Amino acid sequence: MNRLFRSLAFMIALPLMAPVPALSASLMIARDAVRAAAQAAFVVERQPTLAPMGQVQLCMNRPTMCLEDAVGSPIVAANAVTLRLLQVVNDDVNGAIVSRRDEADDWSVAPPAGDCEDYALTKRVKLIAMGFPAAALRLAVALTPTGETHAVLVVRTSDGDLVLDNRVADILPVPALDLTLVAIQSGRRPDRWFTL
Repeated sequence: MNRLFRSLAFMIALPLMAPVPALSASLMIARDAVRAAAQAAFVVERQPTLAPMGQVQLCMNRPTMCLEDAVGSPIVAANAVTLRLLQVVNDDVNGAIVSRRDEADDWSVAPPAGDCEDYALTKRVKLIAMGFPAAALRLAVALTPTGETHAVLVVRTSDGDLVLDNRVADILPVPALDLTLVAIQSGRRPDRWFTL
């Protein structure tokens, strides 16, 4: 009886075993897709590069803004409170600074009028003052769809990098951007930059 039961069990299980490699392959593909999506949500630093000239001048004029940030997490929790505070700061700064082109490329905090890096820098300073870790708040340089150089603030959260941009009201995850990010500030050393 025992041998008959094992034979029957094997015969019943045999057709069920055939699709296992296909199922396993599809599970592996799905797992890889999830990993790829998660990686796409975070920018990946490539090689060290030169900092933008405006940031170099900022570091010379205000060295405390470029000191090593040895404390603070390089990531913030993506919870309702965090997302609400990011939205408030994005809205406040976008509304407080009048957009104007700065040919001198001076990077300023909270000017009455300024360009993209002034918005991004002001947002970073405000968020740090609110208790956000500096290591999670990084300035980035990007290209717009028309090829213009543009600066934004990238906030590393547990759900992926989010971008605060003066051109749009919404805070967007990196994969949803109409920008091509090309360089980013180091979280630990704001005077150091990396290609993307």
